[in-house]
Amino acid sequence: MLTYGLNSCLTKAHFVAQIAAESSTGLKEAAKARTLKRATELWGERASIQELKKYTYVSIYKGNYIKSDGTTLTFEDRKNLLNYVYGKDLINLGNYLWTDGFTFRGRGFIQLTGRYNYQKFTDWNKKTFHENIDFTSNPDLITQAKYAARSAAFFWVTNNLDQLAKKGSDSKNVDLITGVVNPSMNGSSTRKIYFKKYWNKL
Repeated sequence: MLTYGLNSCLTKAHFVAQIAAESSTGLKEAAKARTLKRATELWGERASIQELKKYTYVSIYKGNYIKSDGTTLTFEDRKNLLNYVYGKDLINLGNYLWTDGFTFRGRGFIQLTGRYNYQKFTDWNKKTFHENIDFTSNPDLITQAKYAARSAAFFWVTNNLDQLAKKGSDSKNVDLITGVVNPSMNGSSTRKIYFKKYWNKL
C-alpha cells in the first residue's frame, strides 16, 4: 500500500471510494443494452445523438429491445456502442481500430480504458513486477483480481492521484479526483457518499 501512496486513512478513503464506484457493476464493462436516454446522459457531450440512436433502444416489445427506427437491437449494436463512444474520433485513448472501443473497454477496479492505457499498464507492470505480460494482447487478464488491483494502482500513481488525495476530505477534492478517474463525472454524488462512508470508518 505504501508503494502507491496509500499511506494514510485519507488517501485510502479516496482510493476505495473511487474503485467502489468504478467497479460497482463488475470488473469488465459489459456490452449491455442501453437506452438512448441513458447513453445520452453518459456520452451526449461528445457523441452525436443520431449515432447513439443506431446502438441503443427506446422501448421493449416481447422481450426484445427496440431501437428508435423500429428495428431490434442486436449484440453487435451493443458492442458497437462501445466502439463508437470510445473510438478514435471521440476521445484520445490511443484507439485506432473501430473494434478497439470494445476490445479495450473498461476493466479492473478502476475501469482502465483504451489501447494507450493498456499499453502503458503493460510497460508499468513489466517494470514494477518484472512480468512479461502484454495486456493489449490479453486484455481480459485485467479482470483477474491481481491485475484488477494493479491496474487501479497504476492509474492512481501515474495520474498523481496519490498527491491529489492528500489535499483534503472536502467534496471539492473528491470531485477533482473524480474528474481524473471519470472525466464525464458519472456518479459524482455516489463517489462522495462512498468517500464519506470510508473516511468515517478508516
